[in-house]
Amino acid sequence: LSPRPDSTGYGHPVRHEPALRSSEFCGTCHEFDGHAVIDGVTVLNDLPMQTTLSEWREWGGAKTCQRCHMPSVSHRVRGARDLEFLRSSVKLDVRAGLVTLTAQNVGHRVPTGDVFRHLMLWADDQPLMRFGLELERGSDAKGRPGVVIAKDTRLLPDVPVRVKLPAFARRVRLTYHFTAPSLRARPLLTREDELVELFDLPAR
Repeated sequence: LSPRPDSTGYGHPVRHEPALRSSEFCGTCHEFDGHAVIDGVTVLNDLPMQTTLSEWREWGGAKTCQRCHMPSVSHRVRGARDLEFLRSSVKLDVRAGLVTLTAQNVGHRVPTGDVFRHLMLWADDQPLMRFGLELERGSDAKGRPGVVIAKDTRLLPDVPVRVKLPAFARRVRLTYHFTAPSLRARPLLTREDELVELFDLPAR
């Protein structure tokens, strides 16, 4: 499949598919509701889980998903596992005892996608603020059970968030977490599978 009508085959047939250029195409995987398992049966509900497409529409949809995540019509899809790309999505400024975080160059909230992804701001090794979703059990409009979003502290595009630093702070760090905190060991995951450090700056 190719989004370009003039594509030629590379040892196999190529079919033109214009939908590949649209953000709605990406939304087929990045916009969906949740479910609950009741007595061993999966029950769908209308509680939102991934909402990246809605976030993009709320932002205004100035650029398509492909324009940012597949620049120069590349097959490489840049996302949260691309550390350079991920780091460019957040600006962190430290001055006069205040940290300012801003989601930049994005058309959705940060983090987006998987509900367990979150950012953590640290003063030295002490957690200062978490940016992500807080989930709890609840019911949808039809009374069907499932997980609901109780609080959303993710960064909005181009909206700065300011956090006061404690007096003891010597370093300011920002980490991006791909998973939820777990009390049990996950031996198949490396540290980089669970989190990466985006910034480590002096608290000047």
